[in-house]
Amino acid sequence: MSKRLRQYPLVEELVRRTRLPWYGATVLVSAVLFLSAVVAAYLDGVFSRPLGWAIWRGALQPPVIITYILVIYPLMQRLWDRAVRAVTPLLDLEEELRNDTLEGLYARNHRSEWLSIVLGASFWIALSQPWNWVGDWLDIHALATQIMMFGLLGWLVNGGLSNTRQLTRLNRHVKLDISSPGSMAPVAQWSLGISLAFVGGITISVAFQPTESLLQWQTIVTYAVLLSVTMLIFFVSLWSTHGAMLRAKRSELSLAREHLRAALRELKEMTARGPAEGIEKLHSAVAAWGTYERSVREAPEWPYNANVLLRLSASALFPTIVYLLKIVFGVRLTP
Repeated sequence: MSKRLRQYPLVEELVRRTRLPWYGATVLVSAVLFLSAVVAAYLDGVFSRPLGWAIWRGALQPPVIITYILVIYPLMQRLWDRAVRAVTPLLDLEEELRNDTLEGLYARNHRSEWLSIVLGASFWIALSQPWNWVGDWLDIHALATQIMMFGLLGWLVNGGLSNTRQLTRLNRHVKLDISSPGSMAPVAQWSLGISLAFVGGITISVAFQPTESLLQWQTIVTYAVLLSVTMLIFFVSLWSTHGAMLRAKRSELSLAREHLRAALRELKEMTARGPAEGIEKLHSAVAAWGTYERSVREAPEWPYNANVLLRLSASALFPTIVYLLKIVFGVRLTP
């Protein structure tokens, strides 16, 4: 992919305009968010209880999750670039059409990204109704940082769904060699990586939530939406990759069976005519095509094995387990 064709996602483009390295900007943003929480606490006069977790929990959750998003984003992009580099040589397209496809792959719709940020922030505002609880400086800080956090989440979800849609489109033109199923491994690593990144963020959020907040329907709806998006991104990309592998397997299986039938037919005809030269060669051909047909039938159709899927399912359940444990122990500690 030439740099002429490369367009960067909205937040990445904004960071590039500051001429700061990504992690330098991450440190700066995180420092501002955490220091602003300290200033808000000072203005509210709560330093008399500096270790009161109930006071700091609401102020620290958004900065921690925002920092988490900014830290994992380059890792997610690196996995995506590896997936694209793995799929590009497998595209069964003419050079001009291939270039057009890749150009569309890296094209960015900044209007759509802005809309996703606005929708993410609006989603949180509609559920939390901040006009009912904002009163002091820490509340104002929580309002501003929660809007920023949900805006970033909306942008991240938009990027994940967009990449998944583009990957599905790419997989329609992929021509795989079933003898090397590992060629799709980077695609599998990307879909698994982005799913685990979302699960990690959800777990961090659950750990910060007080018990009474976890029991509110707004919180339940939020986590249900995030988990649903996580599973959607993973399974849609998984299914499209499975489709590409299955098409390659069926094509090779059809070819192997066609040659095997032809070799068997010729062997039968030669055997019926009596001993003849070349019969041993035909026996070898039948054996070779039979072996190949069996190896094709045994070739994998999915980019993951059962162990990987089991680990992902366990990871997806982890925030649910943390959620239930907090509720159980929170209820027990409530007089």
